[in-house]
Amino acid sequence: MKKATEEWFESAESDLLLIHEIHSNENLTHMVAFHAQQAVEKAFKALIEEFDLGFIKTHSLEMLYNIIRDKILIKPDLKESSRFYSFALEIVEAAKKSCDKA
Repeated sequence: MKKATEEWFESAESDLLLIHEIHSNENLTHMVAFHAQQAVEKAFKALIEEFDLGFIKTHSLEMLYNIIRDKILIKPDLKESSRFYSFALEIVEAAKKSCDKA
């Protein structure tokens, strides 16, 4: 795995760790949602880096997913909103496994 890919995954995992720490605090729901989106975005960008799929400056999960959909091991429901942490964790782990198979 490329060093830059590893750095994207480390950053995504930091977002997941933060989510794990704050998810039970009702006052921080918006932060959970934000960091879940960030973790997924970073996992997608890790795949783009690992597979040399170019550079795209966007925060759109749908746009990023369309670039990596043939590389990731699962087909996520990008409209998912009720289980942010589980969703983000699932994406990050699947993206890492996809890089390991490269």
